[in-house]
Amino acid sequence: MDNRVRTAVESLGLMVGYEDGSFGEDDELTRAQMSTIAARLLQVEGIGFGENMFTDVPDDHWAKDSIVALASLGIVNGMGDGTFMPEKSVSFNEVIKLVVAVLGFGELAEKSGGYPNGYIQQANRLRLLKNVVLEDARVSRGVVAKILYNALDVKPLGTTFIQNYPEASYTLEEILHNHHEVIQFKGV
Repeated sequence: MDNRVRTAVESLGLMVGYEDGSFGEDDELTRAQMSTIAARLLQVEGIGFGENMFTDVPDDHWAKDSIVALASLGIVNGMGDGTFMPEKSVSFNEVIKLVVAVLGFGELAEKSGGYPNGYIQQANRLRLLKNVVLEDARVSRGVVAKILYNALDVKPLGTTFIQNYPEASYTLEEILHNHHEVIQFKGV
C-alpha cells in the first residue's frame, strides 16, 4: 500500500493502525468497522442520536452509536429483516454504497440504476476506484483506505454533513482537515 494513502487516512482519523504499528492492509473489515469509518467521514462518530432499530446491535456494542447514526441519516438500512450483522465481512458493493452515499451522491446513484450498479457508476465517475485492485471477492483495509484516499478530492453534495459547508464548495479533505483542526484546538 502506498504510504501516502496510509498517512492521509490515519492523519485525518478515518482509519488507524494496530498497536504493533502495522496497518493490517490485507485484513478484512466488518460491517461495524466500515460503519465507524463512514461515521468518521460524516463527523458523527460517538454522537448518540436516533433509535436503534437493529435486533443484533445491543446497546453495549462498540459501534452502536455509529451504526444507529448512519441508519438515522438513511445511509444504512441493515439486512431488511431487522438485523444489521455487524460482525459480517463488508462487501465491495457495501463499501461503495456507503462512501457514495456519505459523499451525497446516493440519490444520483439510485437514479442511475440503484444498488449496486448505480453506486459503482457514481464511484467510477467520482474516481473513487482509481488504482483500486480487487484480488478476490473480499475487501481489505488497504482497498478501503485507497477508496477513502480517492474520496478526499471529491466535493460532497447536499446536506449529508452535520456542519454547514456550502454545497460542493470544499473537498472532503478540506472539510475533514478543518474539522480535525477545530477538535485539536478545543483539546477534545
